Amino acid sequence: MDSLKATMLQAVSGMQLQSKRIDVSSQNVSNADTPGYRRKILSVEQAPTAADAFIATRVDLDETEGERLYDPASPLSDEDGYVTASNVSLVTEM
Repeated sequence: MDSLKATMLQAVSGMQLQSKRIDVSSQNVSNADTPGYRRKILSVEQAPTAADAFIATRVDLDETEGERLYDPASPLSDEDGYVTASNVSLVTEM
């Protein structure tokens, strides 16, 4: 019975981690066009109780600066006419 319980707990842990990953990814995608938005990064570490389980430990903000775009007509532009875009890249490198 213990092996069944361990298997079920591992499955629950995996589903919780995937749910958190989807949540963070959806926030990044939905805010990709928001000027000044900082991408969120989910930190994942190995669980201390099981060798083959992982947990989400924290969500950090990516401190990389967004691209500065020249758009003097934008209400969000600064005095020089530039808008700082978000730092979210929807294209990932493989």
